[in-house]
Amino acid sequence: MKKSIDCLFIGGSTQDLLMRTEEIPKSDQRVQAFEYVQCCGGVSATAAAAHQEAGGVTGLITIVGEDAAGEFITQDLQRRQFHEIQIIKKPGARSSVSMIQIDKNGSRSITHYGGCIYDLEFGMLDVKLLQSAGMLHLGVMDEELMMEIAGFCRAEGILLSVDGGNLSGSLAERILPFTDVWILDEGTVKKTLGMTPEEACLYYHDKGHKGIFSAVTMGGDGAVGYDGKKFIHMDPIRVPVVDTTGAGDNYHGAFLYGMGRGWSMEMCMEFAGIFASLTCREIGGRKGIPSCSEVMKYMKPSNT
Repeated sequence: MKKSIDCLFIGGSTQDLLMRTEEIPKSDQRVQAFEYVQCCGGVSATAAAAHQEAGGVTGLITIVGEDAAGEFITQDLQRRQFHEIQIIKKPGARSSVSMIQIDKNGSRSITHYGGCIYDLEFGMLDVKLLQSAGMLHLGVMDEELMMEIAGFCRAEGILLSVDGGNLSGSLAERILPFTDVWILDEGTVKKTLGMTPEEACLYYHDKGHKGIFSAVTMGGDGAVGYDGKKFIHMDPIRVPVVDTTGAGDNYHGAFLYGMGRGWSMEMCMEFAGIFASLTCREIGGRKGIPSCSEVMKYMKPSNT
């Protein structure tokens, strides 16, 4: 079947309230915010927005509750005009909401309410929409649902990308054999494995199938990937950091855009790293999303 979508993103969408302060308050302390933004965030929705902004043909499946936050998220996502979108409304449920406080150095404190993301079931998903995608990207959701989608991708010959951040070690071992692109953050690696990023890349590759690409993002220290033959190290570009919210999600969306263009893993990592760095210039995961042409200005001449 001809694929009409480059990548379909499945997972949570969140109503985010972000506030910038001189310092993040301690217990029983009150501080004054000098800027605030209310926007739609979430692992999958932010990655999808990055993929679309880079120039990809993008799809999104997400779930919201029947509440004010769900209506806010729905309106925001509909305004983005993704190529395809399925917004599932769960009767009587509450949507995902995050309160994010950011200090003058860009460090954050996050309070997150997960809402109804774990109510998502395979039977709710538009199967024809799944089949129309060349790649699927999964954020955090019910573990058994993630395994069902992984099995579906294997049966249908669809490439599978997984955001490994905040996933349990047991789920990682189960889903890695089905996964083609496995990218996660250094914090999750330390928490679940206690390894260096390079050791973790090798570990994930050994647990996956022969062709899996594994990578670990390291914030201001860049990222490292492993393609089965060699390590790929990418340094970040330096930008004035206002807020790092959504940087990892933007990395995923930009990386998968490059994969959809048939780029090398080195070029995908360089593009994604630059893209994610540039988003940190503004508050929130989407306000600072750059255009593809802006990212290309920072790329090595050999990769443009």
